[in-house]
Amino acid sequence: MYQSGDWPEIEFRDPEPGDAADEQQNHDPLARLLEELLASCEKVELYGCWNGELAESGVREEHVVVDDIRAADFVFRERCKYIVKGGV
Repeated sequence: MYQSGDWPEIEFRDPEPGDAADEQQNHDPLARLLEELLASCEKVELYGCWNGELAESGVREEHVVVDDIRAADFVFRERCKYIVKGGV
């Protein structure tokens, strides 16, 4: 969770094996969808936010490739804009 300008839980995150598997089940279909989209465009932008925050600007921008999203340790950060490109 974004707090005081940072994501403190990311640094000490040690998810239960079941939690990590649940997250990965969501990441894999998203990665497949992104690959399909990237077959016809250069990049896809994702923005993680809560309902009601869409009009707010992101606090960080990260450039990733689809394989990053597939990685078991990948975590989406709220209020972060992701620029996703194809490739490794």
